[in-house]
Amino acid sequence: MVAMSGSHHIMHYVRLGRIAYTPALNFQRACAKAVMSGKSQPNGADGILLVLEHDPVYTVGLRSQRYPQNVADDLRKLGADFQRTNRGGLITFHGPGQLVVYPILHLRHWGLGVKSYVDALEHAIIDACGAMGVHGERSAKYTGVWIGRNKIAAIGGLLKLFIFVLILIPAKTFTIISYVELFI
Repeated sequence: MVAMSGSHHIMHYVRLGRIAYTPALNFQRACAKAVMSGKSQPNGADGILLVLEHDPVYTVGLRSQRYPQNVADDLRKLGADFQRTNRGGLITFHGPGQLVVYPILHLRHWGLGVKSYVDALEHAIIDACGAMGVHGERSAKYTGVWIGRNKIAAIGGLLKLFIFVLILIPAKTFTIISYVELFI
């Protein structure tokens, strides 16, 4: 289990190892359904933290242009799957060597709104960069984390579904995708 510092909230940690995109997404949705049901978790956790590594896959968000079938076919020939998703953002590669983290939590139960949650993610990314000796910072104008003029973390999403974070650090890549459902 993972505890948030300064808080009484606990997340159940699940390490899935390397897994294809679709089974990981299905497992994530099942976990989200359990968390959003409001039923108490047997271990007292207020959320679930899935940690995994995807087999090579390109995911396309809602903002992406409509890629023709031949693009998907060409990517599959290179050994990567191609999945259309309901998240925000553009085309994104996930694959071996990327640590993918899916925090699944009910924001209202954690006393968070979307902005405060995104801010917390940005600060966590900046702290992770600092732990690796990289100075990350926020932009006053844009969401995400930057090193100088280079964006190393993009955050986007579809309200009520996914908030997506991609951190690109030389030689290491981490991805955090959060399933959040707001009940107002």
